Amino acid sequence: MPRVGDPMTTPVTASDPGAAAELEWLRKGRGRGGAALPVHETLGLQVREAEAGRCVARMPASPAVLGADRRILAGALAIVADACCGSAASTGLPPTTAVLSAQLRLEFAGPTPPAPGWVEGRATLTAVRDAAALARAELVDPAGELLAICSLRSLGTTWRAPATAAPPTTVPTQGPNQAQPSDPHRLLGVTSAAAGRGSAQLELRPTRAVANSFGAVHGGVLAMLAHITVADAVATLLGPDDEALPLDILVNYVRGVPAGGGPVSSAAQVTHRGRRFVVAEGEITVGDGRLAVRFSASTQIRPAGRP
Repeated sequence: MPRVGDPMTTPVTASDPGAAAELEWLRKGRGRGGAALPVHETLGLQVREAEAGRCVARMPASPAVLGADRRILAGALAIVADACCGSAASTGLPPTTAVLSAQLRLEFAGPTPPAPGWVEGRATLTAVRDAAALARAELVDPAGELLAICSLRSLGTTWRAPATAAPPTTVPTQGPNQAQPSDPHRLLGVTSAAAGRGSAQLELRPTRAVANSFGAVHGGVLAMLAHITVADAVATLLGPDDEALPLDILVNYVRGVPAGGGPVSSAAQVTHRGRRFVVAEGEITVGDGRLAVRFSASTQIRPAGRP
């Protein structure tokens, strides 16, 4: 598989008008052809840097991604991961392709800090082959402390002819939405939740507030939903003095989930419960029961308060 720097890996160059135009759209926080990314506006997510093979994205720690303890949810880091890695991946694929998330992996470095101000993802394109790209990133807080590392596999599919130029002034300034959802469940559109004996299920109706540029629920938001479901399932098995420490999550995307469409269900089941480690697996399905996402996650169990 070619590495970054090889001609096959980074076809985006200044000599390609369509590719140069797409880089300008990335820098403005837009999708292919300047398409709007509603989830960016909802969460105030900003693209700080975008170059061939590299992207930096930042998301403020708003109430929409904070838990009851006022810490940013571990699963919410996936939103930044998908944004920066997906953007880096898109610079390695022809501008005539739509870039779709295929697999996301997050490995957490430790507990997230209380309301860190923001989380930044710094992604690098690692390899490209046969219309598929692999990007990796580090997620850090304002102090530069590592929160997680991630990798994203993306697939390119034919979409449209390349643009010839990027309009310089038609894109609104990036910034937070003043009407952000007040908590993660409102962000996701959760309508009901149930958990017990190592399992959990969330029912929801996602809105366009969490949509990507294609009108589907953003891949990072789906990963956040998956991790919330896992956390709910694991919580049912904790003792009064136990604390759950997320270790990782792997998300495989099977098909898109329409934003503003019908009902969506996310279910998780603990498949292994050891003294110190728990493994849970689950899936997200759309209203007609079709599989959209498969996921698995591991969690460390430790006495509360232990460093």
